[in-house]
Amino acid sequence: MLASLFARTAAPPIGLAALTGAVPLGAPPRDELVPAAGLAAMPSAEVGLDGDRIAIWIACAAADGALDGLRESLTHADLAEINRVRHEATRAHMATARAQLRIALTHAVSGRIPAHAWRFERAASGQLSVHPDLPRLRFSVSHTDGLAAVAVSRHRPVGIDIEAEHGAMDGAFLKAFLSRREWKAMRRLPEAERARAAIHRWTLKEAYAKLLGIGLAADLTGFEFHLDPARLMSHCEAADAGRGTRFWTWPVPGPRGSCHLALAVGQPTARQVH
Repeated sequence: MLASLFARTAAPPIGLAALTGAVPLGAPPRDELVPAAGLAAMPSAEVGLDGDRIAIWIACAAADGALDGLRESLTHADLAEINRVRHEATRAHMATARAQLRIALTHAVSGRIPAHAWRFERAASGQLSVHPDLPRLRFSVSHTDGLAAVAVSRHRPVGIDIEAEHGAMDGAFLKAFLSRREWKAMRRLPEAERARAAIHRWTLKEAYAKLLGIGLAADLTGFEFHLDPARLMSHCEAADAGRGTRFWTWPVPGPRGSCHLALAVGQPTARQVH
């Protein structure tokens, strides 16, 4: 989330990206992803990639004070984690995202594991993953003002980020996550295009950081994306773990205004899902 930017702790860059030229991010399965009215029963979209299908789920987050309506979809461990957060709206967003994640994981194994039976473990970086005793599905979760997004893959690391489209961003904010070359490119854009270009880069970088497993510890200036004024046009390879990563972006209509979603999909891992 954008609000998390200034809460980041200092961390060394992971290395400047080696750009392989202006490569299209990939043709999305549809021009716009439409969220479900509440928790989604089916994916909003699927991306097919070399025998794997990455499911994208988007739900409208529970309204403030509506957490009780999600309790049946959550475990005691979920609720304990969520209740540690003081901000009521954030708790509702987290609850929606966790409930949607459970639904998405169960869908990925054709219902063989009930939604409430999924267990998770958290890495030192803070990243959540499926417990080793369960099918090792790969997933990523994001939420913003009014929406929660989940990506699930059977064999490939994924990262997802969704953000509300904001107005103009000040220079200090942009410099906190743009590389020098990106900052110079941003300044050359017409003023009316800068906010959209900034949110596109932000979501791509957040999605990529999640895929790499570096999350909130990432220095987002350490890897780059090129933008055409009309659309995103970059394929980024910043580290061995991220080589071959592919990216997709979509607009998403949110309950409180337009949002933007980015998906990063890495190379398949050796883990098998039974």
